[in-house]
Amino acid sequence: MSLLDDLKKQAALKEARQSFEGSKSQQRIERNWHRLSPKMYLIHDYLKQLVENLNVVLPQDPCEFQLTESVRLRGLVRQKYRVVKNDADSLRSFDFRYDLVSLKVHQATLDSGHEIEKMRGVLKTLPLTTYSESTIHGNRVIFSIEPKITVRFNYVADLEKCDVVLNIDQCGGLWVQSIRYYPDQITEELMDEIGKFALGQPHRMKELSGSLISEAEREALRAELNRKKDESEKLSPNTDAKSGREITGSRLFGLLKK
Repeated sequence: MSLLDDLKKQAALKEARQSFEGSKSQQRIERNWHRLSPKMYLIHDYLKQLVENLNVVLPQDPCEFQLTESVRLRGLVRQKYRVVKNDADSLRSFDFRYDLVSLKVHQATLDSGHEIEKMRGVLKTLPLTTYSESTIHGNRVIFSIEPKITVRFNYVADLEKCDVVLNIDQCGGLWVQSIRYYPDQITEELMDEIGKFALGQPHRMKELSGSLISEAEREALRAELNRKKDESEKLSPNTDAKSGREITGSRLFGLLKK
C-alpha cells in the first residue's frame, strides 16, 4: 500500500469515528433536553406569572446592597421586574431580572487611599449607577451615588450534565452564586422559595437547594481558616489541639470546595 493510500485509509477511519462519536453526543444532548425541557418550561412559566403580578403590586419593601466592606446602600427598592430570554428561539437559557433603585442620593465619606480606589473600581463595574466625588480636608473623598443595580437570576439547561444551573448575580452585593439542580429538584415549591429569596422574604431556599455559600461567606470562611491556621502553628504539635485543628480545618476546607 502506498503512502497516500495509507493516509487516505487513516483519514477515512478517523472521520467515521468522529461522525459516530458526534452522533452519540447529539443523541445524549437530545435525550437530556427531553428530560430538562419540562423543567425549564415550568421555571419560565412560574417566572412569567411572578413578574406579571409583581409589576402590578409593586412591593416597596426596602433592601440593602453591599458595595464594599465598609459601604452599604440602604433603603433601595426593587422595580422593573422582567423575564429575558438569552436565545429568542429557545428556553435553554433565560433570566429573571429586576433593578435596585433609590429615590435619594447616597453619600459615602472615605479617607483611606485604598478604600477610595476600591470604591472607584466598584462603581465602574455598575454601568447604570451614576456618581460624583468631591475632596475635602486634603485626602477625604465624599462619593455621591445614585444607584441603579440590575439583579439577575440566570437559569441555564446544562445539556452535558443534565441539570439546571442557577446563577445569581448581584443579589445583595457584588458577588455571584451558582447552584446546580437535578431535574427532580425543580418543583413549584422550590420556585416559591427562590422567589421569596429574590424578594428578601423569609425562605427555605438553602434547605431545598442543599449547600449554598455566597462569595462573601466563602471569603469569611477562608479568613477564618487562615486565622485558625495561624493560631494552630503557635501550638506544639504534641498537644491535643493538633487533632482539633485538623478537624476544624477540614470542615472549613470542605465548605470552601462546595
